[in-house]
Amino acid sequence: MIASLLRPTLVRRVFLSLLIASFLIWIVMMAVNLSVTLSDKRTGDEVANLTAYLADGLAKMDSDQSARAFVFGAIGETRRDAYNWRNFQEVKYQLRNQDGKVILSNLRPGEAALTGQSGQLGETRFRGQRYLMTRGAASRWTVDVALPMHDLFGVLRDDALGLTLDIVIAFPLVFIPVWIAVARGLKPLQQLSDRIAARGADELSPLNVDPKYAEMKPLVGALDSLLLQLQRKVDREHAFVHDAAHELRTPIAVISAQAHVLSLASGAQERQEAERQMDLAIARAGHLIHQLLDLARLDGKALPAAIEIDVAQLVRADLAQRVQLAQTRGLDLSFDAPDKLLYAIEPQVFRSVLHNLVDNAIAYTQQGGRVVVELSLRAGQLVLAVADNGPGIPVQERTLVFERFYRVAGNDAPGAGLGLAIARQAAAGMGGEIKLETGLDARGCRFTLCL
Repeated sequence: MIASLLRPTLVRRVFLSLLIASFLIWIVMMAVNLSVTLSDKRTGDEVANLTAYLADGLAKMDSDQSARAFVFGAIGETRRDAYNWRNFQEVKYQLRNQDGKVILSNLRPGEAALTGQSGQLGETRFRGQRYLMTRGAASRWTVDVALPMHDLFGVLRDDALGLTLDIVIAFPLVFIPVWIAVARGLKPLQQLSDRIAARGADELSPLNVDPKYAEMKPLVGALDSLLLQLQRKVDREHAFVHDAAHELRTPIAVISAQAHVLSLASGAQERQEAERQMDLAIARAGHLIHQLLDLARLDGKALPAAIEIDVAQLVRADLAQRVQLAQTRGLDLSFDAPDKLLYAIEPQVFRSVLHNLVDNAIAYTQQGGRVVVELSLRAGQLVLAVADNGPGIPVQERTLVFERFYRVAGNDAPGAGLGLAIARQAAAGMGGEIKLETGLDARGCRFTLCL
């Protein structure tokens, strides 16, 4: 119960975000009010400046009526435009003519008259509030002005209480509509979740949902894309298992049959032939299993980091192990490369490409043919080419030969059709690609790996 309450939810995050935003607004407003309140220390300068401004203006007036209009307008303008609005909202003023008669005042009944001294600051009280006052004199008029001196802590206390009350009242008015909007906005997501949960474990077809909200479309599109990739992967794995079982069935059947022949053989020659056929079937099964393991190792796995080695020496050493096989088949196997070629590769994966391309060329080239391996560096790229003058591959099938278990029709050479698939996958894992072109003597095949 407690764990479910503490579990993060989007609604709770919205609530906390609004709460934090309200708190920040409270802090900013308090800072503004504090700045205004601290400016009360300038009250003396403000009252002196305002009084001097009024006195200068009165010197230009020519009648009591114009003097009253000027003072009233100037005080109103100051109230509207002054940054320190708190002081000027409570300004007290009094205008007298040369006879000492008060012709304009905003003092309330019962409040004592202002009796400031020209050029000096005095202090008075109105309803318990301290005021600073001074007097400005013109040729025919005198004006007294007083501004309040606010208590810092009292003002901050009142502001804090007022702002807190405002936020407490405003918070639910903001949060409730936002909460309703979030809840309604999440409803399609919950419906999508229920739809996915209702699916069977083997149902990987796209959702085919047309979301009402534009924000949901990327999510639905990504889920459909993921399901499609999973479906394709499952289909490939099913096909792979089916094809692998089919390919393994033949050598296993041969082994079983020859074992039966061996058990019934009456002569040494018959027994030797059965053993030879069993050895061939076992070798074929072992080769196929090795290729299947290579595919499993390369399928979607992260490759080891590349290291800089002498690639020419690596290829030269590997080809030396295949010279005897080539000679047995009556082939001329040659290698064209610089004495030393340093390049960063993953050796085991590179060998996988090299072995499959060379073994393929040796297997499918007729007796008396040629197999040429070339290694070079072009424009910063490592290029490995394996060319032969064998029967070649029809143009229309050159993209198909890289598929798993695909074999060109009419070829009776042993193999399961996995070598080129392994080579292409290994090349892709190293960030390269393999191209297939016409080989030697305008025939055969030329496989080129570019890294």
